[in-house]
Order: sequence, then C-alpha cells, then structure tokens
Amino acid sequence: SKPETPMPLPEKKITADLNLLGIITGNEKQAIIENRKKDKTYFLYQGDDVEGFKVISISDTGVLLDYNGEKIELKI
Repeated sequence: SKPETPMPLPEKKITADLNLLGIITGNEKQAIIENRKKDKTYFLYQGDDVEGFKVISISDTGVLLDYNGEKIELKI
C-alpha cells in the first residue's frame, strides 16, 4: 500500500486553534490572540508575524490575518 501524503491543512483547521480574546485600543491597536492548541497567548500589533500568520490590520471588532497569502478574519 502507498504511504498517504499529508494533506495541507484547510484554513478552518488552522483558525480553529486561534481565538481572538480582545483588542486593546489606543494609539496603536493591539490584538490579543490565543493559540489553544499550544496554550499560548500573543499580544500583536499590525505588521507582526507569528506562527506563519501576519497581522494585516486590527479594528475595534476583529483582526485580519494573512496566512500563506490567504486572508483570515477573526472576530471578537
């Protein structure tokens, strides 16, 4: 039997581990994102990179991420 080739993770699977805990407003907005799988919490500014994600923009209600060219939005 042939070894199974691992499938690339679908976007939903990747974002399933991420949880937007909140947005800190101020001069520079900051997104608080939790990775439940790794039990880590990140405080991120626009332009920050973490675990293959880049923070494109942060609004009062959510954050827009770029993951390998795919736009992913996390809402509070």
